[in-house]
Amino acid sequence: MGLAFLDKARMGYSSEPFNSFLALLFIVIAAWLTISLFTEVTLKHYMYVLIVSISTTVFCFLSYRFQSPSFGAATLLPVVAAWFFLKDIDDKKKRLIADGIATFLLIITLGLYQSNFGIFL
Repeated sequence: MGLAFLDKARMGYSSEPFNSFLALLFIVIAAWLTISLFTEVTLKHYMYVLIVSISTTVFCFLSYRFQSPSFGAATLLPVVAAWFFLKDIDDKKKRLIADGIATFLLIITLGLYQSNFGIFL
C-alpha cells in the first residue's frame, strides 16, 4: 500500500536526479524535524542536519536509485507521526484528529519497502 501511495504522490515520475533529490529532501526534513522535536533549533543543529545528510546510511539509501524515495519517505513519515503525537493539544477532538493522522502515517510507513526510522537513528 505504501509504495503505491508514494508512486501516486509523485505521479509515476521516476527519473534519476528527481529520485535522489526527493529522497535527500525527505531525509533532511526528517533530521531537522527530529532535532526540533527535542530542542530549539540553533546554528549548530543545522550542522548536525548536514552531518546526518552526508552519512553513510544516506548514501546507501541513495544507491538504490528507484527505491530511494521510498527509503526517504520511510524515514520522514514516522518523524512526522511523532510530531503529531507530541504536539500539545488541549481540545479532545483535535487530539483525536492528530492521533488519527499520526496513526495513518505510521500505517503508510509500514506499507513501504522497509521502515528506515531505526536505521536513521
